[in-house]
Order: sequence, then C-alpha cells, then structure tokens
Amino acid sequence: RTGEAKFYYENGKRNGPTSLFDSSGVYVRDIFFVNGKLEVDETPIYVDKEIPKEEPKQITSTQVAAQQQKRVKKPIDQMELPPSIVEENSDDDPAYYLTAEVLPRPVGGMAVIYKKLVYPQAARDKDIQGIVKVRAYVDEWGEVTKADIDEGIGYGCDDAAKIAVYYTKFKPAVQKGKKIKAQVVVPVEFKIY
Repeated sequence: RTGEAKFYYENGKRNGPTSLFDSSGVYVRDIFFVNGKLEVDETPIYVDKEIPKEEPKQITSTQVAAQQQKRVKKPIDQMELPPSIVEENSDDDPAYYLTAEVLPRPVGGMAVIYKKLVYPQAARDKDIQGIVKVRAYVDEWGEVTKADIDEGIGYGCDDAAKIAVYYTKFKPAVQKGKKIKAQVVVPVEFKIY
C-alpha cells in the first residue's frame, strides 16, 4: 500500500487535484484528474535533493536564425500526440473515496463498536463525557486499514474509540454497484450512566 490520498468526486468521476500521502501521513505529491482520467506530468520529481540549476547560455542572433531554419513544420495529420492522459484503473487506485452512493457501515450497527469499547478509568474518575469522531479507512472487503481521530476528548477516550472502530468489520462502500475503498467518520459517544 502506497499510502492515502484525498480527492474530489464530481459527476460520477474523479476531478481536480489529488494529494498523495505515504503510509506515515507525509505529503508525497499532487496529481490531477480531468473527467476521471489521470493527467500525467512528465516533470521529473526530485526527493530530498536540490533541483539542478542550468547555467544560462549565451547565444548569438545568427545561432537563433540557424535554429529557426532547422525547425521543419509537419502537417497536423503527421504529428504525434503526447501521452498526456492515462486511463484511470480503479482496481489499483490507492485513494479512499470521501463520498460514495453507499458509505461503509459497521456490520451489526454501532452496537458492535460499543461492545468493544472500554471506557478508560481516568475519564470515568474525572467525569469526562463526549463524542470522539474516528475517521475509518475501509477497504473494498470491509476491513479497516487505518483509523485516525478527527475530534477527540482526551483522557484515553480517543485511543479507546480508535481501537474499537479499528477492530470492527464494516460493510464496504458501494459506487455504481462496485465495492470501493472509502473513508467514513464514526462518532463514538462516551457517556456515564
């Protein structure tokens, strides 16, 4: 798995910029989709290195004239199109969709998560109550591959909610009749009865 990505979904197709992140959440790069197709940028990527700088070249006007004469224009029907757009293969798509026709949901409902939830003693002692919002990344088989805290209340409740959601089986998201990877925010309530 190469990491996570966040992107936009418009009119049933991916559209616009997509930020890619590695498995530790560090930004890698942006890619761009146009009507569901990945636009390929041929610019080399330099990681942890300085971009090489070219020295400006001094050329004379006679050299410019000679270069212009060398250029031969081809008729449009003989020109080759650059490989600027590549078809998107959703089977290899590392991204987790933000929206879908049917979002992931826990098998057995929220009751399954609450059965696994352990209310931390430190939170009970201080009467800490509230809702922890856990962002679950659910793959096309319903397994949670990653869980992050969107909003927490502290005192161990965040970790307890994250663990309960992470170890829960989900019904996967569905888009156009196909199971897909998707993100879902699960609100886990801590309340002392």
